[in-house]
Amino acid sequence: FDVYALFLLFPLFLGMLPGKTIFTIPLLSPGWLYRTTALLVLTVLFWFTITSGQTFRRFQRPLDEYSRSDNPAAGVELERLYPEISTNHDLVIRYGKILYHKKKYPQAIPVLEQSFRYFASAQTLTELGDAYRETGRTDDAVDCYLLSARLAPRLITPRYRLFQVYRSTGRIPEAVTVANDILTLHVKVVNSVTIRIKSDVRRFLDEGQVMND
Repeated sequence: FDVYALFLLFPLFLGMLPGKTIFTIPLLSPGWLYRTTALLVLTVLFWFTITSGQTFRRFQRPLDEYSRSDNPAAGVELERLYPEISTNHDLVIRYGKILYHKKKYPQAIPVLEQSFRYFASAQTLTELGDAYRETGRTDDAVDCYLLSARLAPRLITPRYRLFQVYRSTGRIPEAVTVANDILTLHVKVVNSVTIRIKSDVRRFLDEGQVMND
């Protein structure tokens, strides 16, 4: 909502308050104030709806094109238009996922952060953690994976990402703890991804046991 519209409507809202107000408008009846305020509210809402729809359509076209291809012109246009649609949660969430899947991690980070503010999902947090990890922000990635695991206790992916970070950075005791958690985790759906993850952590634990022996 445009802040200038609020400045426009504020004096009239004050004039509608019961009892004594900060100021009065001579020769104007309360009915006039109500009608004028209602007209201005409707005008501002109509203007906001029209401009929001235009912005949505202007962003939707390059977004569709960019999702189908790596057209650089569409990517540049999306970056230019993003500040105008940053309050539209549907477009922000979709844009963030497209950037993530295209591995445009530096560009994806602020969009995924905004997506999480709109919809606090474990999947968005995991994707944000991946983007942090790929750009060298390992501590931020760990925080994302930990929070994602708390949000979705039966989701295996954030735990596996956390295990991968610990293993790759030499934090072996933490990696062992997470690996054991993964093996005892009861997931809702067992598929090839789940089997592969559990096989990987089991092999890691077995190799560690051999080294200790």
